[in-house]
Amino acid sequence: MATAGTQALVDLLQVYARLRFHPGVNLLHSAAQHISNNMTAAAAGGGSRMAAATITALLQSYAALAYAPPKALLMLLRQQLQPQVSDVDPSQLTSSLWCFSLFKDLTPELWNAAMGVLSQPQVTAAIQPAALAQLYQAYLLLSKSPDGSAGLHSIPPQLVLTAWQAFRATQEAAVQAPLPELTQDVAQCLASVGVAYALNMISEDGLLALSLALPDRRVAIEVFDASAFCINQQQPLGETVMRIQLLQACGWQPVTVPYYEWMMLANDGLKQGYLRNMLGLPAPVAGLM
Repeated sequence: MATAGTQALVDLLQVYARLRFHPGVNLLHSAAQHISNNMTAAAAGGGSRMAAATITALLQSYAALAYAPPKALLMLLRQQLQPQVSDVDPSQLTSSLWCFSLFKDLTPELWNAAMGVLSQPQVTAAIQPAALAQLYQAYLLLSKSPDGSAGLHSIPPQLVLTAWQAFRATQEAAVQAPLPELTQDVAQCLASVGVAYALNMISEDGLLALSLALPDRRVAIEVFDASAFCINQQQPLGETVMRIQLLQACGWQPVTVPYYEWMMLANDGLKQGYLRNMLGLPAPVAGLM
């Protein structure tokens, strides 16, 4: 690690991210420290800034594995990315904003610089739908921020509308998709303990798809299968973490049911007990089961 160059480290992290393989926090942190040191030394020696493509690749790799780099590295990446926003592929730039949002480190300066570029009609038209959906997620977290910082971020109306349309399409597709067997099993268990629920609904504000929810309690039961985690350990991916953040920002209480916990429950009684505990429901009265 000590002798690896920055680009080699970024390439390695990209491989881990693409494979959904978590190499361990120690390695991720060591790589971040090494890259941070390299960037600091290059700046002190009058060297060139890191290429925008390398910055976006690094951010996306860390975000995919839901690892938030040290604040010092995030600051360096922001400082070097901001002057290059006009040179970045629009979809990669929007994805980078999503990454900073996931890390809770999206500053008005970077956001506003990016908006100045992305809001240009010809640039907006070049953004991929998936990246537009990510942009709306970042905007949604900003708009729901309790600290009032949203007022410091410029919000181009047409760009936000285009991003919302892309995000809305992903949510509508989600509620139209067949319900996974794992979610069906959890729903059936809810019914067996007398809990009313809704399946494949859009939240009342039209923002979020909810595969399994208790609307009266504003509880979203998130049944996560193996695709929500790294392949080698029970570490949620960045998209999984973002999903939880969005639910919380929109006033929903996420109750997570990971596949590896649910599959360990050998019978209906254990499953019912699990759900009662997760939802804070009272134990059944003896003799009434």
